[in-house]
Amino acid sequence: MGFFWTIVVLVIALAVAWRYLGAYMVAVYEGRVHFFGFLERPIYRALGTSPEKEQNWKRYGASMIISPGSRCWSPTPCSASRATSGCSTPAPLRGALTSRL
Repeated sequence: MGFFWTIVVLVIALAVAWRYLGAYMVAVYEGRVHFFGFLERPIYRALGTSPEKEQNWKRYGASMIISPGSRCWSPTPCSASRATSGCSTPAPLRGALTSRL
């Protein structure tokens, strides 16, 4: 019965916050609000870009290639996250790889 009341409270909270959250999201997407601007500006400066600058197809393609690779081959010990991110060894290859080691 506790789970039911949790859902009821969450639905009521969402109904109350709906208007304000929606108005805030519209303001963010239109560029009128920069809540984390103090964090964004140094990052843009370090990367040598700006939010007004368009991204061409070459840069977009390179980022699409680099992003999954950087997540799979990070130097941190993240074997649990690799298993859930889709970067683990496919099942048919697991037996072949471990039998030769």
